[in-house]
Amino acid sequence: MLHAPALKLVPTDQDDAVLAATRDVLASRPEMVVITTGYGLKRWLAVAETAGLRDDLVNMLRETAVYARGAKAKGQLQSEQIPCEYTGQSGRTSEIVDALIARDSRGTVAVQVHGITDDEQLTRLSDAGFTVLTVAPYQWASADEGSRLADLTRSIASGEVDYVTFTAAPAVDALFDAARAAGTYESLVSALRGGHCTAVAIGQCVCSRWKRPTCWP
Repeated sequence: MLHAPALKLVPTDQDDAVLAATRDVLASRPEMVVITTGYGLKRWLAVAETAGLRDDLVNMLRETAVYARGAKAKGQLQSEQIPCEYTGQSGRTSEIVDALIARDSRGTVAVQVHGITDDEQLTRLSDAGFTVLTVAPYQWASADEGSRLADLTRSIASGEVDYVTFTAAPAVDALFDAARAAGTYESLVSALRGGHCTAVAIGQCVCSRWKRPTCWP
């Protein structure tokens, strides 16, 4: 078994930015809020607590139509007794955006973005007539030490790995970036598409990266 961490979660360097965004959200009283990750909500509330805004934030969320990107986000909402109007099944932000656009009304939507902001989906909301606010409680950072991730791409590309597991879609991007740097990108994608290496994902949000029809979610 090979083990090569691709990403790690890190808090934002300046919580002042998170607090400023939180105050904007509270002042705007959005009609809808999107929670993309359970950890994101947990840390958002923790940062709000440092400024005495936690109760205000929780109460606002309880009075707002909240959309959860997946089961982890919904679980964190439930732990705070915050009702969830819609829970995505695919784990993709695009599904939540589709659901919002399908609404009869428009208004202000606050989006808790995760480590890598999906600008395409935020643009879709803006183009559809929504006023979009964002809060980014944390970011992704590389967890690769030395050449472990590059070595993993070489092993996948050469057919030495039968299965590769992913727990988050950004980790796929990190693997592909490492493969490009190592000169193994084409061989790695070919191995994943051709069935020489089977991808195993925690959800259904990663396999579209290499356009392979089969995956073990």
